[in-house]
Amino acid sequence: MKKQELQTKLSEYFDDKISKIYIQNNELNLIVDEKNYYDCILSLRNEFNFEQLIDLCGIDYLLYGTTHELLDDELPTSHNIKNDNDTNHRFAVITHLLSYKNNLRLRVKVYLSDDTKPAIKSICDIYSVANWFEREAFDLLGIDFTSHPDMRRILSDYGFEGHPLRKDFPTGGRVEIIYDNDSKKVKYQTTTHEPRVLVPRVIKNIQNSL
Repeated sequence: MKKQELQTKLSEYFDDKISKIYIQNNELNLIVDEKNYYDCILSLRNEFNFEQLIDLCGIDYLLYGTTHELLDDELPTSHNIKNDNDTNHRFAVITHLLSYKNNLRLRVKVYLSDDTKPAIKSICDIYSVANWFEREAFDLLGIDFTSHPDMRRILSDYGFEGHPLRKDFPTGGRVEIIYDNDSKKVKYQTTTHEPRVLVPRVIKNIQNSL
């Protein structure tokens, strides 16, 4: 089965359950509505033979496509840049699937409607390997995967505040570790260094620049 053939079949099968399906850079992409995410992933495994989940991650689209040069503490808390789904949603979850039978890969993207407390249903019971991927997205981006069997941090320290991969998280962090000579212990304190300038990367349209 070729990508174009799969694209047609997926479009017909899911109909209004998906927002967009397209091929870009020789990769098949499927944008799914938030409420249909779990059912679509289940159908992709059972009906379209996507047996393997390769990767799952989150994205923060805050300031996406802008050229602002802002200090860490000047970053806005709201998102106002449209992405490839023509929405204003700040967070998205990306799932990469592989079909051994058809030798095809598929990228599934779902935008999360709540920028304050982003959440989506876990797919751990569909692909067990999603367990730690979802925990990583929760830890680093603060995306909650409801019905996950063990939704807790996986990389950051106990008691860590914030989510390090969010675009409004200070690049130098909020705390630093020091050795206190008086108590003879290692402890945390508020960072003492000057904040660094954060310059978001701008992805330009190469065709328009030629």
